[in-house]
Amino acid sequence: MNGIIFGAGYVGCACIKEWPNKQDSLIATTTKEEKVAELRKLTPRVEVVKGSDRKKVAELIKEADFAIICAAPNHWNQYAETYLETAEGITQALSDRSRSFYLLYTSSTSVCGNHNGATIDESSPLLADSENGKILIATENCYLRAASPMVSICILRLGGIYGPGREIIDRARRFSGKTMTGRDSPTNHSSLPLITKGIIWSVHHRLTGIYHLVEDAHPTKNELYGNLLETLKLPPPVWEQPHTGGAAVSNRKFFKTGFQ
Repeated sequence: MNGIIFGAGYVGCACIKEWPNKQDSLIATTTKEEKVAELRKLTPRVEVVKGSDRKKVAELIKEADFAIICAAPNHWNQYAETYLETAEGITQALSDRSRSFYLLYTSSTSVCGNHNGATIDESSPLLADSENGKILIATENCYLRAASPMVSICILRLGGIYGPGREIIDRARRFSGKTMTGRDSPTNHSSLPLITKGIIWSVHHRLTGIYHLVEDAHPTKNELYGNLLETLKLPPPVWEQPHTGGAAVSNRKFFKTGFQ
């Protein structure tokens, strides 16, 4: 099969490295010309393209059987371009699809918003109220509307991503002495191995719908970052009200698919 990794960054590159079927042809996309040489060490074909380039996106989609969209913005003010405009371009290219296509989009548990620390699942309302949160919700809806007899859609919501080069302990160091809210809010994290295995599982089994791909444990911010900083003998965050918020995002639905 022919597949596209839209946004071959931290997650996308890991997927290419771990992809089990070496007979599949994987196209990696990037928006940065300077990344091409490094990406070609992972897969022969690399395309420099922005998600908003609808003509180029349509050309790539036309020759592919599946796509994994894991693009991430370089800056907080690029959410609309990185997520929503990419979704609009890809779904437009799929609107008259005449053969089967599988699309997997990696979203974020941040769309869930503030449930006052309650445990929630995929059926819970999306309460994100920030501008970027609303963009992520609109992006999910854009992909979901593209589902058809020919097009299968899967959305994996990820928690805070960590792994080699993105260790949680480094995040804790950045929080040392900082003023923060949500001391007793649950955290949701997704390790890079969990994400790559989950993506590959989803594509292989052609899962459709929305799933939370997060870890079982949901320590509070204070339990996680406060304890790490205590171990490092660094000042803890300065906690301000409100002390609660967020949600403990359940992964039960995804693991019920047989994923281990």
